[in-house]
Amino acid sequence: MDEDRKKKLREMVAGGKMSEDMFNEIMSRWEENGSEKEERRDEKAQEESKTERSKKIRISGSGMIQSVYAEETSVSGSLTVDGSIDSIFFHVSGSCRVEKDVISSDTIHSSGSMHIGGNVRGNKIESSGSLQIAGNMEACELESSGSISAESVICDEFESSGSAKISKLLRAKNIENSGKTKAESIECTMLKSSGLVEVRTVTGDEIYISGRINADSISSRRFEMKIYNSTSHVVKLQSDIVEIRLQKKRFLSGEAKIDEIICNRAFLESTNSKYVKGDDIIIEAGCNIDYVEAKSLKISDEAKVKEKKIIP
Repeated sequence: MDEDRKKKLREMVAGGKMSEDMFNEIMSRWEENGSEKEERRDEKAQEESKTERSKKIRISGSGMIQSVYAEETSVSGSLTVDGSIDSIFFHVSGSCRVEKDVISSDTIHSSGSMHIGGNVRGNKIESSGSLQIAGNMEACELESSGSISAESVICDEFESSGSAKISKLLRAKNIENSGKTKAESIECTMLKSSGLVEVRTVTGDEIYISGRINADSISSRRFEMKIYNSTSHVVKLQSDIVEIRLQKKRFLSGEAKIDEIICNRAFLESTNSKYVKGDDIIIEAGCNIDYVEAKSLKISDEAKVKEKKIIP
């Protein structure tokens, strides 16, 4: 309180307009409020100092820290983080273990070994080493040529040429796999795989397989498979358009084992199936079908069909 204000209050006491007790109470409250405001200002300053990012953190030896909040973090040695990492850029070429979460608004790049006890969220994640995540991963782009494991992965673009093991859900707009990808379920707009996919359920718009796929259930608008020397097994395939072709090269012995196919239109080669149903079905060489039901049906002399039914 300024001196002019205090002087006026004292004059009111002297003139009998205010009691001494009231004056003392006003002064006491003013002093308390003033000190509280000062404390709040101090706390705010301390909090602001805590939330100011470090410019750059580099670890080239061996160390342990509580947490990281920085613009750029680089690890080329061995680092254990007891808490979380929040860094715009995060690079690992050594060994890094983070007990909680990793957050990056730009890029996470790992060519070494990373173990994360919590979740990972980043704009772009690149891994050519070993990346183990106990929780979930969210990113716009994920590119892996090493090994990666997580509970669930949600991203726009997923590209793997190494090994990817996802215990629950892989959800992405576009998935490109040339390595081995294993998941409980896959949800996508487009899946292209020249490697191995092992999954219980796949739901997508377009699915293109030129490697192997083992699945309990596939549901899509379009399903295309190119068969080389490998054998794929699908329990149930439901798609508007199904196209399975044996590549015309010598010494190819692969086939598609699909227990049940339900579609509008299908072209099948080297397909082994118990039940096929659709509107327009073409069964070509190398097929072995127990039962087929269709409105329009063409069967090659080089195909085996035990029972067929034309429906009006």
